[in-house]
Amino acid sequence: MKGDIKIWIIVDNLRIGGIERLALDQMYSLSDSQIASKLFVLDRQSTLKSGNFVNIENDLIEQKRLNFEYCPRSFPHLIMFFFRQFSIHRPTLILDYTLKATLVLRLIKFLLLSPAQIHCVIQQLASLSAPIQRYKRMFYAQFSTRLFINSIYYSHDWDNYRSKNLVTRLLFSKPHNIIRNGIYLHRLDARFLNHPVSNQSSTTQTPRFIFLGRLKAWKGLNKLYLLDQVSNQNCRFLIFSPDNDLELESVFRQSFGERIEFVIGKSPQYLTPEPYDIHVYGVDYGQGFKFPESVSTNCLEMAYLNIPSMVTAGGAANWPELKGKNLIYEVNWENEKCVIEVISKISLATSNRSVPVEFREVVSVERNISEHLAFLNKKT
Repeated sequence: MKGDIKIWIIVDNLRIGGIERLALDQMYSLSDSQIASKLFVLDRQSTLKSGNFVNIENDLIEQKRLNFEYCPRSFPHLIMFFFRQFSIHRPTLILDYTLKATLVLRLIKFLLLSPAQIHCVIQQLASLSAPIQRYKRMFYAQFSTRLFINSIYYSHDWDNYRSKNLVTRLLFSKPHNIIRNGIYLHRLDARFLNHPVSNQSSTTQTPRFIFLGRLKAWKGLNKLYLLDQVSNQNCRFLIFSPDNDLELESVFRQSFGERIEFVIGKSPQYLTPEPYDIHVYGVDYGQGFKFPESVSTNCLEMAYLNIPSMVTAGGAANWPELKGKNLIYEVNWENEKCVIEVISKISLATSNRSVPVEFREVVSVERNISEHLAFLNKKT
Protein backbone atom coordinates (compact mmCIF):
# COMPACT_ATOMS: atom_id res chain seq x y z
CA MET A 1 0.00 0.00 0.00
CA LYS A 2 2.73 2.47 0.96
CA GLY A 3 4.52 1.94 -2.32
CA ASP A 4 1.40 2.92 -4.23
CA ILE A 5 0.86 6.20 -2.36
CA LYS A 6 2.33 9.52 -3.42
CA ILE A 7 1.63 12.48 -1.18
CA TRP A 8 2.09 16.14 -1.98
CA ILE A 9 2.05 18.88 0.62
CA ILE A 10 1.60 22.47 -0.52
CA VAL A 11 2.28 25.59 1.58
CA ASP A 12 2.49 29.29 0.84
CA ASN A 13 5.93 29.58 2.47
CA LEU A 14 8.19 28.00 5.07
CA ARG A 15 8.40 30.86 7.52
CA ILE A 16 8.13 29.87 11.16
CA GLY A 17 4.47 29.28 11.96
CA GLY A 18 1.96 26.60 12.91
CA ILE A 19 0.94 25.66 9.36
CA GLU A 20 4.54 25.42 8.18
CA ARG A 21 5.49 23.46 11.32
CA LEU A 22 2.83 20.85 10.63
CA ALA A 23 3.74 20.55 6.94
CA LEU A 24 7.42 19.92 7.69
CA ASP A 25 6.63 17.47 10.50
CA GLN A 26 4.38 15.58 8.12
CA MET A 27 7.24 15.41 5.61
CA TYR A 28 9.64 14.08 8.26
CA SER A 29 7.16 11.37 9.23
CA LEU A 30 6.49 10.42 5.60
CA SER A 31 10.24 10.12 5.06
CA ASP A 32 10.50 7.72 8.00
CA SER A 33 7.58 5.68 6.63
CA GLN A 34 9.18 5.60 3.17
CA ILE A 35 6.03 7.02 1.61
CA ALA A 36 6.82 8.98 -1.56
CA SER A 37 6.21 12.66 -0.83
CA LYS A 38 7.03 16.11 -2.10
CA LEU A 39 6.67 19.55 -0.55
CA PHE A 40 5.77 22.49 -2.79
CA VAL A 41 6.39 26.07 -1.62
CA LEU A 42 4.56 28.82 -3.50
CA ASP A 43 6.51 31.85 -2.26
CA ARG A 44 10.30 31.56 -2.13
CA GLN A 45 10.83 35.27 -1.53
CA SER A 46 8.57 35.40 1.51
CA THR A 47 10.20 32.27 2.90
CA LEU A 48 13.77 33.50 2.76
CA LYS A 49 13.36 37.14 3.77
CA SER A 50 12.81 36.38 7.47
CA GLY A 51 13.18 33.58 10.04
CA ASN A 52 12.33 30.30 8.31
CA PHE A 53 12.48 26.55 8.76
CA VAL A 54 14.67 26.10 5.68
CA ASN A 55 17.58 27.69 7.53
CA ILE A 56 16.75 26.60 11.08
CA GLU A 57 16.20 22.92 10.27
CA ASN A 58 18.48 22.55 7.29
CA ASP A 59 20.37 19.64 8.90
CA LEU A 60 17.19 17.69 9.58
CA ILE A 61 15.78 18.48 6.13
CA GLU A 62 18.94 17.11 4.53
CA GLN A 63 19.09 14.12 6.88
CA LYS A 64 15.54 13.12 5.95
CA ARG A 65 16.27 13.87 2.29
CA LEU A 66 13.09 15.83 1.91
CA ASN A 67 11.97 16.46 -1.62
CA PHE A 68 10.72 20.03 -1.93
CA GLU A 69 10.47 22.60 -4.67
CA TYR A 70 9.65 26.29 -5.04
CA CYS A 71 6.83 27.07 -7.45
CA PRO A 72 6.51 29.89 -10.01
CA ARG A 73 4.63 32.89 -8.64
CA SER A 74 2.41 33.93 -11.54
CA PHE A 75 -0.96 32.20 -11.85
CA PRO A 76 -0.56 31.04 -15.49
CA HIS A 77 2.91 29.64 -14.81
CA LEU A 78 1.62 27.96 -11.66
CA ILE A 79 -1.05 26.18 -13.68
CA MET A 80 1.49 24.94 -16.24
CA PHE A 81 3.90 23.93 -13.48
CA PHE A 82 1.38 21.74 -11.67
CA PHE A 83 0.04 20.36 -14.94
CA ARG A 84 3.51 18.97 -15.67
CA GLN A 85 3.90 17.71 -12.10
CA PHE A 86 0.54 15.93 -12.23
CA SER A 87 1.32 14.39 -15.60
CA ILE A 88 4.69 13.02 -14.50
CA HIS A 89 4.22 12.08 -10.85
CA ARG A 90 0.48 11.31 -10.53
CA PRO A 91 -0.09 12.03 -6.79
CA THR A 92 -2.50 10.01 -4.69
CA LEU A 93 -3.19 12.59 -1.99
CA ILE A 94 -2.54 16.34 -1.80
CA LEU A 95 -2.54 18.17 1.53
CA ASP A 96 -3.11 21.78 0.59
CA TYR A 97 -2.53 24.56 3.15
CA THR A 98 -2.67 27.45 0.68
CA LEU A 99 -5.25 29.88 -0.60
CA LYS A 100 -4.80 29.88 -4.37
CA ALA A 101 -3.43 26.40 -5.07
CA THR A 102 -6.72 24.61 -4.40
CA LEU A 103 -8.47 25.99 -7.48
CA VAL A 104 -5.42 25.28 -9.69
CA LEU A 105 -5.17 21.71 -8.45
CA ARG A 106 -8.86 21.00 -8.94
CA LEU A 107 -8.73 22.36 -12.50
CA ILE A 108 -5.79 20.11 -13.39
CA LYS A 109 -7.40 17.14 -11.67
CA PHE A 110 -10.45 17.68 -13.89
CA LEU A 111 -8.45 18.10 -17.10
CA LEU A 112 -6.35 14.98 -16.50
CA LEU A 113 -9.19 12.94 -14.99
CA SER A 114 -6.89 12.35 -12.03
CA PRO A 115 -8.20 10.28 -9.09
CA ALA A 116 -6.00 12.26 -6.68
CA GLN A 117 -7.74 13.55 -3.58
CA ILE A 118 -7.19 17.19 -2.64
CA HIS A 119 -7.49 17.77 1.09
CA CYS A 120 -7.75 21.46 1.83
CA VAL A 121 -6.63 21.99 5.44
CA ILE A 122 -7.66 25.00 7.53
CA GLN A 123 -5.40 25.70 10.49
CA GLN A 124 -6.40 29.14 11.67
CA LEU A 125 -9.41 31.15 12.80
CA ALA A 126 -11.34 32.64 9.89
CA SER A 127 -11.97 35.64 12.14
CA LEU A 128 -8.27 36.51 12.11
CA SER A 129 -8.32 37.20 8.36
CA ALA A 130 -9.52 40.39 6.73
CA PRO A 131 -13.06 39.96 5.31
CA ILE A 132 -11.98 39.75 1.66
CA GLN A 133 -9.21 37.26 2.45
CA ARG A 134 -11.53 35.26 4.69
CA TYR A 135 -14.24 34.76 2.07
CA LYS A 136 -11.70 34.10 -0.68
CA ARG A 137 -10.29 31.29 1.42
CA MET A 138 -13.75 29.91 2.12
CA PHE A 139 -14.61 30.09 -1.59
CA TYR A 140 -11.44 28.40 -2.82
CA ALA A 141 -11.83 25.67 -0.19
CA GLN A 142 -15.03 24.57 -1.97
CA PHE A 143 -12.90 23.26 -4.86
CA SER A 144 -11.10 20.70 -2.72
CA THR A 145 -12.07 17.03 -2.75
CA ARG A 146 -12.46 17.20 1.00
CA LEU A 147 -12.23 20.00 3.52
CA PHE A 148 -10.51 19.54 6.88
CA ILE A 149 -10.17 21.82 9.88
CA ASN A 150 -7.60 21.26 12.63
CA SER A 151 -9.54 22.43 15.67
CA ILE A 152 -13.05 22.41 17.04
CA TYR A 153 -12.67 26.15 17.60
CA TYR A 154 -11.65 26.80 14.01
CA SER A 155 -14.61 24.63 13.01
CA HIS A 156 -17.09 26.64 15.09
CA ASP A 157 -15.64 29.87 13.73
CA TRP A 158 -15.87 28.59 10.14
CA ASP A 159 -19.48 27.51 10.63
CA ASN A 160 -20.28 30.89 12.14
CA TYR A 161 -19.36 32.63 8.86
CA ARG A 162 -20.81 29.89 6.69
CA SER A 163 -24.22 30.29 8.33
CA LYS A 164 -24.34 34.11 8.17
CA ASN A 165 -27.07 34.17 5.52
CA LEU A 166 -28.57 32.21 2.63
CA VAL A 167 -25.83 33.30 0.20
CA THR A 168 -22.97 32.12 2.43
CA ARG A 169 -24.79 28.87 3.17
CA LEU A 170 -25.06 28.18 -0.55
CA LEU A 171 -21.57 29.37 -1.54
CA PHE A 172 -19.75 27.62 1.30
CA SER A 173 -21.81 24.46 1.51
CA LYS A 174 -18.94 21.93 1.49
CA PRO A 175 -18.98 19.93 4.73
CA HIS A 176 -15.77 19.50 6.68
CA ASN A 177 -14.12 17.00 9.00
CA ILE A 178 -11.85 17.70 11.94
CA ILE A 179 -8.35 16.20 11.99
CA ARG A 180 -6.21 17.68 14.73
CA ASN A 181 -2.62 18.57 13.98
CA GLY A 182 0.34 16.68 15.38
CA ILE A 183 4.07 16.97 15.97
CA TYR A 184 7.03 14.92 14.77
CA LEU A 185 8.14 13.51 18.11
CA HIS A 186 11.57 12.32 16.96
CA ARG A 187 12.49 15.94 16.26
CA LEU A 188 12.16 16.53 20.01
CA ASP A 189 13.52 13.16 21.09
CA ALA A 190 16.79 13.86 19.29
CA ARG A 191 17.49 16.90 21.40
CA PHE A 192 17.43 14.89 24.65
CA LEU A 193 20.44 12.93 23.43
CA ASN A 194 22.53 16.10 23.42
CA HIS A 195 20.80 18.34 25.96
CA PRO A 196 19.78 16.62 29.19
CA VAL A 197 17.51 18.53 31.56
CA SER A 198 19.47 21.13 33.46
CA ASN A 199 19.46 21.19 37.24
CA GLN A 200 20.51 24.83 37.37
CA SER A 201 17.32 26.11 39.00
CA SER A 202 16.34 22.99 40.95
CA THR A 203 17.64 24.33 44.27
CA THR A 204 16.27 27.87 43.96
CA GLN A 205 12.88 26.76 42.58
CA THR A 206 12.72 29.98 40.59
CA PRO A 207 10.26 29.73 37.71
CA ARG A 208 11.44 30.47 34.20
CA PHE A 209 8.61 31.65 31.98
CA ILE A 210 9.04 30.73 28.31
CA PHE A 211 7.47 32.56 25.38
CA LEU A 212 7.67 30.89 21.96
CA GLY A 213 6.81 32.36 18.58
CA ARG A 214 6.45 35.63 16.78
CA LEU A 215 6.55 38.72 18.98
CA LYS A 216 2.88 39.61 18.55
CA ALA A 217 0.69 41.22 21.21
CA TRP A 218 -2.22 38.83 20.59
CA LYS A 219 0.02 35.90 21.54
CA GLY A 220 0.17 37.29 25.07
CA LEU A 221 3.49 39.09 25.31
CA ASN A 222 2.05 41.54 27.82
CA LYS A 223 1.43 38.65 30.21
CA LEU A 224 5.14 38.67 31.04
CA TYR A 225 4.69 41.86 33.05
CA LEU A 226 1.83 40.32 34.98
CA LEU A 227 3.84 37.17 35.70
CA ASP A 228 6.75 39.28 36.91
CA GLN A 229 4.45 41.22 39.20
CA VAL A 230 2.74 38.22 40.81
CA SER A 231 6.14 36.50 41.21
CA ASN A 232 7.54 39.55 43.03
CA GLN A 233 10.27 39.79 40.37
CA ASN A 234 11.57 36.42 41.55
CA CYS A 235 11.51 34.76 38.14
CA ARG A 236 13.29 34.60 34.79
CA PHE A 237 12.13 34.83 31.18
CA LEU A 238 13.18 33.07 28.00
CA ILE A 239 11.91 34.24 24.62
CA PHE A 240 12.30 32.09 21.50
CA SER A 241 11.38 34.05 18.38
CA PRO A 242 12.00 33.58 14.64
CA ASP A 243 12.75 37.29 14.13
CA ASN A 244 14.39 39.93 16.23
CA ASP A 245 12.69 43.15 17.33
CA LEU A 246 15.42 45.37 18.74
CA GLU A 247 13.00 47.98 20.04
CA LEU A 248 10.89 45.44 21.90
CA GLU A 249 13.99 43.66 23.19
CA SER A 250 15.27 46.95 24.58
CA VAL A 251 11.97 47.57 26.38
CA PHE A 252 12.00 44.10 27.93
CA ARG A 253 15.62 44.41 29.00
CA GLN A 254 14.85 47.70 30.72
CA SER A 255 12.06 45.97 32.64
CA PHE A 256 13.69 42.62 33.44
CA GLY A 257 17.42 43.25 33.10
CA GLU A 258 19.56 40.10 33.12
CA ARG A 259 16.56 38.00 34.07
CA ILE A 260 15.43 37.81 30.45
CA GLU A 261 17.12 35.87 27.64
CA PHE A 262 16.39 36.03 23.90
CA VAL A 263 16.99 33.18 21.45
CA ILE A 264 16.40 34.29 17.87
CA GLY A 265 15.93 32.07 14.83
CA LYS A 266 15.70 28.77 16.68
CA SER A 267 12.86 26.29 17.19
CA PRO A 268 11.96 24.51 20.47
CA GLN A 269 14.19 21.49 19.87
CA TYR A 270 17.08 23.82 20.77
CA LEU A 271 15.57 24.49 24.18
CA THR A 272 17.30 23.01 27.21
CA PRO A 273 14.52 22.29 29.75
CA GLU A 274 14.89 23.18 33.41
CA PRO A 275 12.81 21.75 36.29
CA TYR A 276 10.80 24.93 36.92
CA ASP A 277 10.10 25.95 33.34
CA ILE A 278 6.61 27.19 32.51
CA HIS A 279 5.50 27.87 28.95
CA VAL A 280 3.19 30.86 28.55
CA TYR A 281 0.58 31.08 25.79
CA GLY A 282 -1.71 33.84 26.97
CA VAL A 283 -3.47 34.30 23.65
CA ASP A 284 -5.79 37.31 23.48
CA TYR A 285 -7.67 37.88 20.22
CA GLY A 286 -9.50 40.91 21.61
CA GLN A 287 -13.18 41.69 21.71
CA GLY A 288 -15.59 39.91 19.38
CA PHE A 289 -13.78 36.58 19.13
CA LYS A 290 -16.13 33.82 20.24
CA PHE A 291 -13.88 30.82 19.72
CA PRO A 292 -10.36 31.24 21.15
CA GLU A 293 -7.81 28.48 20.51
CA SER A 294 -5.58 28.29 23.56
CA VAL A 295 -3.48 25.19 22.90
CA SER A 296 -0.95 25.86 20.15
CA THR A 297 1.52 23.49 18.51
CA ASN A 298 4.15 24.91 20.85
CA CYS A 299 2.02 23.79 23.81
CA LEU A 300 2.10 20.23 22.46
CA GLU A 301 5.88 20.44 21.99
CA MET A 302 6.36 21.77 25.51
CA ALA A 303 4.10 19.07 26.96
CA TYR A 304 6.20 16.42 25.26
CA LEU A 305 9.30 18.00 26.82
CA ASN A 306 7.50 17.74 30.17
CA ILE A 307 7.10 21.51 30.39
CA PRO A 308 3.62 22.71 31.48
CA SER A 309 1.82 25.54 29.69
CA MET A 310 -0.27 28.34 31.14
CA VAL A 311 -2.97 29.04 28.55
CA THR A 312 -5.97 31.33 28.27
CA ALA A 313 -9.06 29.86 29.93
CA GLY A 314 -11.87 28.62 27.72
CA GLY A 315 -9.85 27.45 24.74
CA ALA A 316 -8.35 24.07 25.66
CA ALA A 317 -11.21 21.73 24.73
CA ASN A 318 -9.56 20.64 21.47
CA TRP A 319 -7.10 18.56 23.51
CA PRO A 320 -9.11 16.95 26.33
CA GLU A 321 -6.43 14.27 26.73
CA LEU A 322 -4.12 16.85 28.30
CA LYS A 323 -6.51 17.80 31.08
CA GLY A 324 -5.55 16.51 34.50
CA LYS A 325 -2.05 15.58 33.32
CA ASN A 326 -0.31 18.59 34.93
CA LEU A 327 0.70 19.75 31.45
CA ILE A 328 -1.98 22.30 30.50
CA TYR A 329 -3.30 24.89 32.97
CA GLU A 330 -6.09 27.25 31.97
CA VAL A 331 -5.74 30.77 33.38
CA ASN A 332 -8.03 33.75 33.78
CA TRP A 333 -5.45 36.43 33.10
CA GLU A 334 -7.75 39.16 34.46
CA ASN A 335 -7.66 37.56 37.90
CA GLU A 336 -4.28 37.91 39.61
CA LYS A 337 -5.31 35.47 42.34
CA CYS A 338 -6.00 32.84 39.68
CA VAL A 339 -2.60 33.44 38.06
CA ILE A 340 -0.84 33.05 41.42
CA GLU A 341 -2.76 29.87 42.23
CA VAL A 342 -1.87 28.29 38.88
CA ILE A 343 1.83 29.09 39.29
CA SER A 344 1.69 27.52 42.76
CA LYS A 345 -0.04 24.39 41.42
CA ILE A 346 2.61 24.00 38.74
CA SER A 347 5.41 24.36 41.29
CA LEU A 348 3.85 21.74 43.57
CA ALA A 349 3.34 19.31 40.68
CA THR A 350 6.90 19.59 39.38
CA SER A 351 8.23 16.53 41.20
CA ASN A 352 5.46 14.15 40.05
CA ARG A 353 4.78 15.52 36.58
CA SER A 354 5.34 13.04 33.78
CA VAL A 355 4.30 12.64 30.17
CA PRO A 356 1.67 9.86 29.94
CA VAL A 357 2.39 7.01 27.54
CA GLU A 358 -0.83 7.58 25.60
CA PHE A 359 0.19 11.20 24.97
CA ARG A 360 2.69 10.05 22.36
CA GLU A 361 0.03 8.47 20.17
CA VAL A 362 -2.40 11.35 20.61
CA VAL A 363 -0.09 14.17 19.52
CA SER A 364 2.05 12.31 16.99
CA VAL A 365 1.90 13.61 13.44
CA GLU A 366 1.72 9.97 12.37
CA ARG A 367 -1.84 9.88 13.76
CA ASN A 368 -2.66 13.00 11.75
CA ILE A 369 -1.38 11.44 8.51
CA SER A 370 -3.14 8.13 9.18
CA GLU A 371 -6.46 9.92 9.57
CA HIS A 372 -5.97 11.67 6.23
CA LEU A 373 -5.04 8.40 4.54
CA ALA A 374 -8.15 6.72 5.96
CA PHE A 375 -10.28 9.02 3.82
CA LEU A 376 -8.72 7.67 0.62
CA ASN A 377 -10.98 4.64 0.87
CA LYS A 378 -14.14 6.61 1.57
CA LYS A 379 -16.55 7.87 -1.05
CA THR A 380 -16.40 11.61 -1.71
